Amino acid sequence: MKSKIVFSTGLIAVSVFMFLSLTALDNPQDKFLIVAMHSGVDTSPVNYTRLKDSLGLNGWHRYNQWFTGDEINGDTTEIFNRVKYRVEQNNTRDLRTVFGRRITDYSAWGQRSDYQCENVTEGQPYWFYSYYNSATSSWIQDIPDSGQTVKYCKVDTSNPGGDSGYIVQGLKANREQANRFWTPYQADTFSDWYVKPKIRIPTGLSINTKVCRIEILDWDSSVVKSIELTVNEFKDGNQNYNGNYMDEFYFQPNVLSPIKIDSPGLCPGPDSLRKYFWDWSSTTPLNTIKTDFRVFWYGQCDMWIDRIRVENEQAVKLFYDDPTELFIRSEVQSALLDYDETRPNNFYLEEFEFNTTPCINRVREIIEDESQGRLTLITNLNPFLYNFAVPHHKTNRFTADDFKRYLLVDGGVKKSCNYIIFS
Repeated sequence: MKSKIVFSTGLIAVSVFMFLSLTALDNPQDKFLIVAMHSGVDTSPVNYTRLKDSLGLNGWHRYNQWFTGDEINGDTTEIFNRVKYRVEQNNTRDLRTVFGRRITDYSAWGQRSDYQCENVTEGQPYWFYSYYNSATSSWIQDIPDSGQTVKYCKVDTSNPGGDSGYIVQGLKANREQANRFWTPYQADTFSDWYVKPKIRIPTGLSINTKVCRIEILDWDSSVVKSIELTVNEFKDGNQNYNGNYMDEFYFQPNVLSPIKIDSPGLCPGPDSLRKYFWDWSSTTPLNTIKTDFRVFWYGQCDMWIDRIRVENEQAVKLFYDDPTELFIRSEVQSALLDYDETRPNNFYLEEFEFNTTPCINRVREIIEDESQGRLTLITNLNPFLYNFAVPHHKTNRFTADDFKRYLLVDGGVKKSCNYIIFS
């Protein structure tokens, strides 16, 4: 499969320059997919003529909702038939279709962050996905374990509980759950959040032994949830625990569950309250965000903790809910109609944050698997939005190598130059 990247700009002058440059090519329509964003909002014959004959475009695009009832909880059979009809209409006019779709937007904008508990110094990969205060002492060390660097807390058997205290607090990238500006699916009050500390303990301990306390603070620094983990939460209904890492726990017998925060829990207050999550430059109330996921160790038993995963409902559905994947695969089948290797009907996403990278990668994997490598997910990068999670990002700007590592290598986004998209 040929790899792709989107060249996109909001500057009219640049767009005109690109268009004029293309007209100098022999048959640019055979070499590039040339599309105006949201050009498919009007499906009348007049608009089709305008796109094809007047503007010289060879592609059609419309943002996520193509018709009434086109929703993530809609009738998938009805949606498939209506999407298929639109693609067929585009094909008869020799217009390729760029798929900006409800289900792929909803899923690829899902958020998953893995905040590391070990010390990570600035300049290292993902340094901002760690804590300003990560305890180290003679009894608390960062060590290799199970292929990862983790924080190991060793109990003082002569004085159990004597070394208790916070082992991580002060999350660096603490603004990834504070966005009320991008809507609907990107708003951090749109869906519930799940907090999953990855922990293991020794076997053979008394069920009443306290392990740690997970404290979750909202953007005003109020503790919205405090969960105490004892040995009992590591054991199933038969009191079995094998000593492996867990990030969901037995809060009920034989039912593994994550720690859950209701959708507005991390961003309390009225819907009109919008803190400037991108602005690290001052300490005014609208700029100051104090979200945190901290861990208090009771010092009563050994504990190994790797990371704290924070993900929203979209991410949970994408990674663990088969209907979501089946819905995406149905969309891929529509996109494969009248397949053209030089101008495929690829899927499209824009305006995404850093912690959407895992979900973007997963959606891309599903699309490429279902299409056997013929289709992919193309992305329009807003480099500033992608960089907002980094503390003081204006002086900690991602370099080209950073974008390559985080988005292309780890995120799986492809690159090349088969698309010209005017926005």
